[in-house]
Amino acid sequence: MCTRYSLHSDAQVVARHFGLDALPAFAPRHDIAPQASALIVRPEGAALAHWGLKAGMHQARAETLGVKLSFREAYHRRRCLIPANGFYEWKGEGESKQAYYLRPEARELFAFAGLWERWQGRESFCVITVEASFALRAISERMPVIIAPEHYAGWLHGEEGLLRPAPHNAIRSDPVESEVEKSLFN
Repeated sequence: MCTRYSLHSDAQVVARHFGLDALPAFAPRHDIAPQASALIVRPEGAALAHWGLKAGMHQARAETLGVKLSFREAYHRRRCLIPANGFYEWKGEGESKQAYYLRPEARELFAFAGLWERWQGRESFCVITVEASFALRAISERMPVIIAPEHYAGWLHGEEGLLRPAPHNAIRSDPVESEVEKSLFN
């Protein structure tokens, strides 16, 4: 479902990966949660924005973007990329949940498809999700849309057909040790 993710690469690595000349000051973090300020990339460059598009909506289902009034205009006019090193998902029920860290198999960074808005005097964003790829369904029913680097410009400028699960071999999942999980999320 993607309710937490990480961006711990340094600014130079992020700028080079996204072809940016400059980035706003951001602190690399292993735990970015809804309501946090985080880095986004728009056609005009990078910015810091609040994770929670309009009244805390931190995710948007790809299947309803074109019809839901709350996302329709942003989908057509205000797309963004959300740089990440990985994201967290939990498997299980009750108190016996196992955290997993999902990250790119072949590179350091990837980007989630996102939407951004100006709302109540600040910029905010949300992550677009789709049904999980076959390989990830054992962990979660949904996953963020991951845009391949060769489609970054296309996504930002309105290209259609990019809202689909990542290929099954593009993401690696590793269980998070309980001590690490406690330090990250408590």
